[in-house]
Amino acid sequence: MKILFQAPSFSDTKKEKAFLKSLSALQAYVGVTEMGSHYLLELDSETIEFESIRQLSILFDRWKIDRSPLESLFQMMGIEGYE
Repeated sequence: MKILFQAPSFSDTKKEKAFLKSLSALQAYVGVTEMGSHYLLELDSETIEFESIRQLSILFDRWKIDRSPLESLFQMMGIEGYE
């Protein structure tokens, strides 16, 4: 499964590396590609579970990223109105 989302603003490369490291720590993580002002995150559809989605949602909140691209994950896992 691939998710395209707006890249957060980074004050320096150290913060960007920390963000990318957090993404790569997700259990279902396959890879991430920078696409201009966006990132394309690839997750393994076979191994994705609630905890990965929860961590990704927290990460989006922490970096002030619009969570709407996660809606398909919420639907796939049968999670309604997850906050």
